[in-house]
Amino acid sequence: MLKLPYLLSFMAASVSSLLFPQPLGPYDVYCNTTKLVDTSRTDPFSPHQEYRAVLTTIFTPTLCPNPLKPRPYIPAATAKFYTDLFTTYGLTIPDGALASLQLQTCPDPPGPDSRAQPSKFPIIIFSPGLGTTRLFYTILAQSLASTGYIVISIDHPYDTEFLEFPDRTVVTAANITDDLVPLDVDARARDMSFVLDQLRLGAMGVRVSRTADVAVLGHSLGGAAAAEAMRQDSRFRVGINLDGSMYGPVVRQGPGDDDDDDDDERPFLLFGHENKTHVTDPSWVEFINSWGRGGVVELELEKAEHYTFSDLPSLLDLLGLDGRQVPAVKSMIGSLSGERALEVVRGVIEGFLAYGFCQGSPERLLKCLELYTEVEVVERC
Repeated sequence: MLKLPYLLSFMAASVSSLLFPQPLGPYDVYCNTTKLVDTSRTDPFSPHQEYRAVLTTIFTPTLCPNPLKPRPYIPAATAKFYTDLFTTYGLTIPDGALASLQLQTCPDPPGPDSRAQPSKFPIIIFSPGLGTTRLFYTILAQSLASTGYIVISIDHPYDTEFLEFPDRTVVTAANITDDLVPLDVDARARDMSFVLDQLRLGAMGVRVSRTADVAVLGHSLGGAAAAEAMRQDSRFRVGINLDGSMYGPVVRQGPGDDDDDDDDERPFLLFGHENKTHVTDPSWVEFINSWGRGGVVELELEKAEHYTFSDLPSLLDLLGLDGRQVPAVKSMIGSLSGERALEVVRGVIEGFLAYGFCQGSPERLLKCLELYTEVEVVERC
């Protein structure tokens, strides 16, 4: 990852834009953000009994015939909100620094003559951590897309701390207490199925009629939602939980009672930060037992903390801010560099998806994991 001198933090006001490095995969990436409204259900957290509406960004592999163009990493009002929030953790981000960040993306969706047709790529539907914007996983999503996956990230309203829709309408988080977490997990799981339906209809600017290889991926509470989505919807063949405790019926019921004999063979990955394993999280023990030990792989990432699995380590490195010197920040992102954290998390996800979509054997998966010395295999497939 590109490193900038710490001096940048004092000069950011003079920088009009700051580009993230281009992902290393063989594909360019087209991005599109869309608000989707599910008129079949009301939002359980809306004070106005509105239809459930989610905000999505789709990342599509493509071979761009035109020069790449910059795209804002984060909208201005959202950038201001998080700049102020990070200050409460003792990390000063100069005004305008987050808003200056830009991605390099293809300005056009894949055309009908493109050699990168959407229907050839597996699909990943992503749900973020509780309260955390989907935008803080953009680098991971774009990186995965560049290697040949269609990735759709979701912001769940009244859950995300600050959700800024394209018309600049803002929805802030409701008070989701512990008692309401199972309801939130259920709502997120339903959002994931709804988004898959909308992808097949072309509602996000990219239409994919073939949806055989579909995975659900989530961080923190999004990981619990990924498992619950698999229980509810047999179209999801592979699931990954990045560092999240488990909630909801899936903890006790496993992948469900569908008549499809392949359901109980759908693999699931639990990937925790250092010292987060089934030994320290009882919900993982119950989940592993209900899902079936042959269907779950459990990994532990050394030198990692909860937000190592997000863009935050890369963001701070690009901005030249040594957040690891701030105790509250280090406790969130760990000690891995942004470049290494992204490399390991992306590589593990890719390796597990290849295994889950029957592109490799368990032995091949374990061989892939040997590339990442920070990863310990706790529970084998």
